[in-house]
Amino acid sequence: MNNWFSEKRFERFERVIHVLIFLNLIAFALESIQYFKEYIFYFQIFENLSILVFLIEYGLRVYRAYLNGSPWKYVFSLMGIIDLISIVPAFLTISTGLDLRFAKMLRFFQIFRIFKLYRYSEHLQTIIEVISRKKDDLIATMFAIMLVVVFCACITYYLEKDIQPDRFSDMFQAIYWAIETLTTTGYGDIYPKSIGGKIVASVLAVIGIGLVAIPAAILSAGFVEIQDEKARIKGRKKFQSEG
Repeated sequence: MNNWFSEKRFERFERVIHVLIFLNLIAFALESIQYFKEYIFYFQIFENLSILVFLIEYGLRVYRAYLNGSPWKYVFSLMGIIDLISIVPAFLTISTGLDLRFAKMLRFFQIFRIFKLYRYSEHLQTIIEVISRKKDDLIATMFAIMLVVVFCACITYYLEKDIQPDRFSDMFQAIYWAIETLTTTGYGDIYPKSIGGKIVASVLAVIGIGLVAIPAAILSAGFVEIQDEKARIKGRKKFQSEG
């Protein structure tokens, strides 16, 4: 059994899972097109086969964790929970024959399969590591952005509520306007008409150019740090192997 459960064979199995996840996402998208509604039977067959393969994958991962002496570590890990969420709802609809409307609601959890790709991508893992390292800086930046949004939203709300009671009907509408202005999105569905409101909008748009760029700079610095560390580790290993 241990010979069959070699690392190389499991890596090949993971490649199959990788392809299957992409095929499931394509099938999930195709099912939403009216033309393919008549082929729903074939989509269901593919879905059932996919669930079986994902169930086997989950069992193998639990078994691998068991061989390493810590099966529960995988079960309660982030990826273990995602693996479980991506198969259990669909498995329940097949094995118990639940109400069709409830079954359709559970099928929403198919989209969690996209997160299974995380373990196969070194670049995605790097992004998560960067965010984890820079979380304090990012939180501080987001807090500053939130203060600017709320402050400008409050001013604009009191300037515009009487002029545009349908647009700036409450603070939440004003906050929505402030966010789209800060990010320079400007959908045009809500905008100030008073002189004071236009001044606040102009200042907020200019501030937004700088504030929104700060998180990008923080993440860029994090990427550079991690790449430098990887380069040093790689160089150290190469030096040790040559020595």
